[in-house]
Amino acid sequence: PRQVDWGEIIEFLIANGHQYRELADYTTRQLLLFYEKALIRYRRARADRTMDVCYGVNSGKEGLESYINTLTAD
Repeated sequence: PRQVDWGEIIEFLIANGHQYRELADYTTRQLLLFYEKALIRYRRARADRTMDVCYGVNSGKEGLESYINTLTAD
């Protein structure tokens, strides 16, 4: 894995809803854990978008409608 600097970690946490003024109160372990969890959520969201695009491009109108209905069902 590539090396990540603290600036990147702080920026990513802020971009994911953490408040800058609160980050100083986090322990190093908390900062790293929050970063790892936010990164996992980010990657899963990218995978979801990729799947959505694949459905949109490859499934045809009926397949896409069925997929959207599945996603929006209560």
